[in-house]
Amino acid sequence: MRSLLRKRISALRGAISINTRRLAWDPSEDVESSLREPIQTLDTYRRKMLDKRMLLRVLSGDLPLSRVANRLSGAFARAADRKLAPILRGASRHFQLNRVI
Repeated sequence: MRSLLRKRISALRGAISINTRRLAWDPSEDVESSLREPIQTLDTYRRKMLDKRMLLRVLSGDLPLSRVANRLSGAFARAADRKLAPILRGASRHFQLNRVI
């Protein structure tokens, strides 16, 4: 048993790590950029908006307001898509990907 396991491990050339919370990959997403971006929930953004240091970074221009707006709008859009998927059906990306599973 151990020798078989050693052979399999030695034959391994590489590994791909995945986010285990994601069951279906959206084919329109770029893999490299998605892997570089951390997972941010709306709760994370809520905490950051109440953080004085983060507010100072935005007000000082250290953190571009456009980036903040893009990330917030994307998070809201994803959350709305998940919530409205049963109503929107085929128009919802979340609904389409869940049909794959």
